[in-house]
Amino acid sequence: MIDKLINASNKTGNIFCFGLDPVLSDIPEQKTTVEATITDFMINILDEIKKSGNIPAAFKPNLGFYLKNDKPYLNDFSGSKALVNILQYLQSEFDEIPIILDFKTADIGKSSAQYAKFAFNSYAEKKIDAVTVHPYMGFDSVEPYLKEGFCYILTRTSNPGAKDFQNLFINNNSSDKITLYKHLTDTIIKDWNNKHKNMIGMVVGATNPDELLDIIKFCNQNNAEIPLLIPGIGTQGGSLKDLMQILNGNCKNKNIHRINASSSVLYAYKKTNDKLAYAKLAVEEIYNITSQM
Repeated sequence: MIDKLINASNKTGNIFCFGLDPVLSDIPEQKTTVEATITDFMINILDEIKKSGNIPAAFKPNLGFYLKNDKPYLNDFSGSKALVNILQYLQSEFDEIPIILDFKTADIGKSSAQYAKFAFNSYAEKKIDAVTVHPYMGFDSVEPYLKEGFCYILTRTSNPGAKDFQNLFINNNSSDKITLYKHLTDTIIKDWNNKHKNMIGMVVGATNPDELLDIIKFCNQNNAEIPLLIPGIGTQGGSLKDLMQILNGNCKNKNIHRINASSSVLYAYKKTNDKLAYAKLAVEEIYNITSQM
């Protein structure tokens, strides 16, 4: 996965990750079925991206945005089928670009093993490149995912409530108190990554630049190149300019990292309300991001 991240970045000239998160009510062209509405919307944008040549260096569909449209009790799997269509398209037309399934699960070991097989293998003919996983239940809940593929561990997230737990100070089995996210970073670098070398990344939000810089510096101090998935620019309010200054000034190889945006790109048409030009405007928004990288 790390080689694929680097190669994709070198090929595209950016470190942008495009979040493919459909909100049905925001899609301008409604088709006769939910599956068709989501599929056509996404693939029209992806086609426009392919024509433009300004290709993101990763794609990240969030599973919840698709499952929300399923109604299994009615034998309706519209969201899941749309996700399959989109993933198959990505693997066919952008085969060198990593796909990260935003999954955010973990459970006791036996349960995680089942979730992991589902996440990596169920939605596309070829294996998904990476998934996101939460660490709250500890290593035995995360390891089954690592046996299946590359995992981004939620470390310091971009949402406002992240501080409720992630910034709490703990003793860390020593006399020194450190934040929970710093302890998790230390554990990932010194323990989990050694057990599963080059199979772990971290999710660190752009909305908290001080914590992001803290984590990058801590990785540098330990000679650890851990890929970061960085959400939070665009709608969530993180500054791309500030983020790029941090990455350019402190990373040995920024090409292993990915900066994610979703709704600000997918629904860029809302700035002008030009619904017919939604695909073109999405591509223009991608250029606004990648040109700063």
